[in-house]
Amino acid sequence: MEMEMATATATAMTMSNRTRLTSTFQSQNGTALPLVILALLFGSILVLPFLDFARLRFGNIEKVATEEEEYFAADAGVEAVLADLRKGSDALDGGYVLPSVTLNGYTPAITVTAPPRADMAPFGAVFVDPQTATSLNPLGSNASFEYQIDNVQSFADFQISWVYTPPGNNWRLRVYEGVGTGGSLVTNANGNSSPARLTVESDDVDGGTYTIEFSNQQSGAITSAAFSSIGDPSNTWVRIIAFKDYLIEATAGGQTVTAFARQGPGPNQVQSTVLVSTWHGPN
Repeated sequence: MEMEMATATATAMTMSNRTRLTSTFQSQNGTALPLVILALLFGSILVLPFLDFARLRFGNIEKVATEEEEYFAADAGVEAVLADLRKGSDALDGGYVLPSVTLNGYTPAITVTAPPRADMAPFGAVFVDPQTATSLNPLGSNASFEYQIDNVQSFADFQISWVYTPPGNNWRLRVYEGVGTGGSLVTNANGNSSPARLTVESDDVDGGTYTIEFSNQQSGAITSAAFSSIGDPSNTWVRIIAFKDYLIEATAGGQTVTAFARQGPGPNQVQSTVLVSTWHGPN
């Protein structure tokens, strides 16, 4: 009898323990689900903004990279025009062919116009070669040579030095306004020995195109001394203040590069100096 009671008691205790365990597991399962949901919700709150930030960040990086490629392509277009100006091209001449440049898959659209005003400091005086190695070497008996200079600035004097051999030949220098000797005579000089010198006073210079006439006034050819880019008095040169201005724009994609260029002494010379500044547009 006692054994049966002990067995019954043990069985009852076992069932009671199972009931408590089952209740505990059920209680824990009921608590875990809300915790999981809260964890997912909290994680989404943290992760989604980060994903948006990362997407925007990488999108901006890609945008900046594209804009840089466009900018460098546009800049290459401007540089191509500047290279032509340094060679003496006239980028405003009707016969000028705009360069075609392709960089980073972009071919920029290029335009060259005359700026509405001059934003740069005046171009300093330069020494130019009046074709000493060709047309003046030699200059035949009683012959003349006409040298044209464009873009001369107003109220800026210019000087001419003509050194030649044999030094005893008669010479004459004349300066005309405009193209050729059909324009008005500005000034002239003559002599009977080298060097030949002539200065055009600033009050007589209205700007634009001028023609210098070199004349050998004696029988027998004369040979001019070499050109000096620094104005050596024993050489031949013309000292002038002359330049031409250009507004260059190149667009590639969404990027536009604009430059204001001043070419001195201007086109149609063997070599020109080009000054460049940023163009801010008219006020």
